[in-house]
Amino acid sequence: MEKQKNPNKEKEKKKKKEKKKEKKEKEKENKGRKKKGNKGRKKKGNKRRKKKEKKKENKKRREKKMDVKKKKKNEKNGNEKNKLGLSENCKQKNGVYVHPNTP
Repeated sequence: MEKQKNPNKEKEKKKKKEKKKEKKEKEKENKGRKKKGNKGRKKKGNKRRKKKEKKKENKKRREKKMDVKKKKKNEKNGNEKNKLGLSENCKQKNGVYVHPNTP
């Protein structure tokens, strides 16, 4: 004789499957809302690295600015010296350009 399948067992299996599906759906819904525990100190290495890079860039920019200012100043002084017919070695003393070799 063949064993007959118990219809109640099949119904129970279906119920269990449905419960599992519902549970999974609920978990999916709650996933975004789940509270996360304290994970300790966050590492900020990347942030620090970016800050350093930014500082370096700013420093370069500042140096470029200063170089441009110095060049302009040198050009201006050079032009004045050329107008007076003096060499590049001349320096200003008390508002007058003097050659370094003169006493």
